[in-house]
Amino acid sequence: MSNDKKGATSTISLERAHLKELFNSGKLADMTICTTDQEFKVHKVVLCMRSKYFFRMFQGEWAETLEHAIHLTDDPRAIEAMVRSLYGLDYETAGIGISPLLFNVMTYQIGDKYVVPHLKLQARDKFEALLARDWDEEQFAIAIAEAYKTTPQEDRGLRDLIVEVSNEHIDHLRQKESFRKVPL
Repeated sequence: MSNDKKGATSTISLERAHLKELFNSGKLADMTICTTDQEFKVHKVVLCMRSKYFFRMFQGEWAETLEHAIHLTDDPRAIEAMVRSLYGLDYETAGIGISPLLFNVMTYQIGDKYVVPHLKLQARDKFEALLARDWDEEQFAIAIAEAYKTTPQEDRGLRDLIVEVSNEHIDHLRQKESFRKVPL
């Protein structure tokens, strides 16, 4: 590896470490994201760098900007996943109280709603990995319905994966009542 690439890799690693420290400590935070049961001390500059939604929000004199608090009513675990993603961190699907397939659909939708492309990619990749293992579970049908209900029709990120896995296992899935009755 050339010295330029080593230096760039080192700089990126250092930036990630600093972002992780800022996320974990809340140091220098100038904004709070509030959910129904959690608060996250965040940094406007980080939100603006990673989300056009928040960038646009901070351009105006909205209540959130003036109060330094953003109140979000979406699922608190999905919001936590979004905040972690904004800081370049991964999120967990274990111990969240719902199917990991469904949680990743919800998280993908949050990434779309708040214009966080990196979160959408994370959720899509996690969803794809889970599909390889969980396509035969009852939760697959629920995840299909939720993906088609909560994502824009032109957004093929999850839908193409669902179609691909469904086509691959169609003979088996047709025998499952939950799959046959998926409301689309």
